[in-house]
Amino acid sequence: MANTEIGLLLRKKAVEAVHESTEMLKQAFALRRAGNPEKAESLRKAAQTKRDNSVWLMRRANKLDKDS
Repeated sequence: MANTEIGLLLRKKAVEAVHESTEMLKQAFALRRAGNPEKAESLRKAAQTKRDNSVWLMRRANKLDKDS
C-alpha cells in the first residue's frame, strides 16, 4: 500500500474519531445536566482521548505525505 493510500486511511480514521468524540461530548453534557457529573466527567475524558488519537493520526498522515 502506497504512502498516499495509508495517509488517506489515517485521515479517514481521524475524522471518524473526531465525530465519535463530538457525540461523546454531547452525551457527557446531557449526563451533566441530568445530574450525573461523575459519569459525565468519565465520558468527557474518554472523548478527549479519542480527540488526542485523532490529532496523532493526522500528524502521522501529514508526515507520510511529507516523506513521500
